[in-house]
Amino acid sequence: STLENAKAYLSTCNKESFLFQLKNVFKPKRADYLNLVKTIKESKNPTICELFLFDEFNPTHDLLVEACNSNSYVEIKHPTKMPTQASLHGVDFEYTRRILPYPGPKVDVKIASKVLGEISSIFIASGLYWHVCFGTLLGLVREKSIFPWDTDVDLITNGASIPKFTQLFPQIIDCGFEIARINPQMITFWKNGTGVDLYTLNIKNKFLPGSYFSKLLPGSYFVGNKKYTSSKKLPSIKEVEFKGIGSVMVPENPEEILEGLYGKTWKTPDPNWEWKSGELF
Repeated sequence: STLENAKAYLSTCNKESFLFQLKNVFKPKRADYLNLVKTIKESKNPTICELFLFDEFNPTHDLLVEACNSNSYVEIKHPTKMPTQASLHGVDFEYTRRILPYPGPKVDVKIASKVLGEISSIFIASGLYWHVCFGTLLGLVREKSIFPWDTDVDLITNGASIPKFTQLFPQIIDCGFEIARINPQMITFWKNGTGVDLYTLNIKNKFLPGSYFSKLLPGSYFVGNKKYTSSKKLPSIKEVEFKGIGSVMVPENPEEILEGLYGKTWKTPDPNWEWKSGELF
């Protein structure tokens, strides 16, 4: 709902609820946030305000909570799921978005391995391009297992395959998965307390996207703003069997990719290493 609609609704509602879907890219100084806070504070009707926010990232969360708590007419709720519309690579979605904690809790290795095996079997049967990546790739290559200190399962595909992946959604949901998050960088599937992030590889080069030269010259592959591989081609992939998981797709050149992501010492465990916010996006 727009702010104008919300104001009009608030002036007439009686023991009704209204819903604001607030995105975490907003900032406290934005006029729409300040007006929203003012509207909440001045409401004279019994109102339920549902805040679907990531308080770890959103600097306006406390501001809105304070506004709700300052008005005895307002009851505040924090739903963990919300019906959401999204568009990704030209494909429109309607799904139930879930608030996912960050950083999430450590995975149960047995459960995460089973979840990876289940979604992997669907993806392999589809014939689409994908492979395990990031911490999941590091764990499988170095330890032949998912790390017990990891917080999710990481997969990656190319942007051109995303529309075809969406055709697998009914089958994925039938297997007990939720579609928990969709944004330009990833789709997150959720099952048994385990998140599976399917990241999107995008091509970038030194020319402006869509320019004449960008169509002629191959670009490097990025995830968000981080270069994923120095190659001008998609990494070749192969199917590999892992105990407790089953078959998954991995890059033909995992060493090169892992060195680019984690440095030349990626083969040596580092108990002090932490993934810093912003390194990837």
